[in-house]
Amino acid sequence: MEEEAVRRDGATPTVVGPPPITRAERWAMASFVLVASVSLWLKVTQGVTISTFPGLLYPALLVAYIGLRKFGRPRIELGGDELVVVGLRTRRVPYDDITAVRGDIPNHITWSGRLFVERRGDKPLRVPFLAMPIPELRDLIAERAGVE
Repeated sequence: MEEEAVRRDGATPTVVGPPPITRAERWAMASFVLVASVSLWLKVTQGVTISTFPGLLYPALLVAYIGLRKFGRPRIELGGDELVVVGLRTRRVPYDDITAVRGDIPNHITWSGRLFVERRGDKPLRVPFLAMPIPELRDLIAERAGVE
């Protein structure tokens, strides 16, 4: 998911978005809608109340799920002077503070399942799972930060 964001200085940063919604997530969302629809249909047309709990639980779960997928979807922005990791919490790392970009398996970035940004004087920043493969993302961040 490519997005466009405009910075204060007018430059447009590179934005790397989250992976697309999986098939299992689509099925889960469809089942929530189906159960809620059947419960509502039975209530309105037949006067049958299966239970108030499932009738309220499934729409509430659906709203919570959609909210987390929509607003909790992580992305990174590679701007002119800083790396911005956007998720439930936004973290900004100036490129001058980045000392290394590494995977969780030393010397094997293609085997790594997670990417870390080493920061000067702070704990490593864990990069969220995104649509871009880890080696490409590592090269992109390292190029912008000017590190090996």
